[in-house]
Amino acid sequence: MGWTYTTRPSGQSIRDFFAEEFRHGDDASVVDCASRLREAYIAYRTKRGAIIAIACLLEHKPFRGYNLGYKDMDEGMGPGICRCPARILDLLSPVEEYFEGQALEWARCWRERCRAWNAKMESARAVGAGTLVKFKAPIQFGDWGAFDTFKRLKDLRYPGRLFRDRFLEITQNVVVRLPGWREREFEIVKGG
Repeated sequence: MGWTYTTRPSGQSIRDFFAEEFRHGDDASVVDCASRLREAYIAYRTKRGAIIAIACLLEHKPFRGYNLGYKDMDEGMGPGICRCPARILDLLSPVEEYFEGQALEWARCWRERCRAWNAKMESARAVGAGTLVKFKAPIQFGDWGAFDTFKRLKDLRYPGRLFRDRFLEITQNVVVRLPGWREREFEIVKGG
């Protein structure tokens, strides 16, 4: 249940790396892969023909011999990371085809958490510039106080820089950045 560190050739994609790493003859193979900076989600065809999900935590070490570390967990282990894209989830076989007992419940729960995360990201796409958003839990800003209602501002581009996730706190009239706002619970008060 530890980490595996290995060398990934320069220029090799994460998908190609895992296709090679998880190849077990012609029977078991990677069907598809989606990766983020520190996470990868793999649709994997088992020797029995079922397609299951494998979630991997990633650690990139670009200036070392062993330049990639990963910790792989199949969905039956109930991984803590649950940002698997819908395109990978849609490829998977029903959990009953591969898992049983506690692993079956963990796999179901993991898929539900991933679907919920995808739904949350979909609702966040509706929050464009000018949209008034109220967060369920107020966000603390040091000694300024805690605020829950913000107006989304458009992203700013300067030469060589992009300022994203900017909001206007409406009571103090202060511009703030809210990285990770999409993962918080919110409601749209007024569309943009």
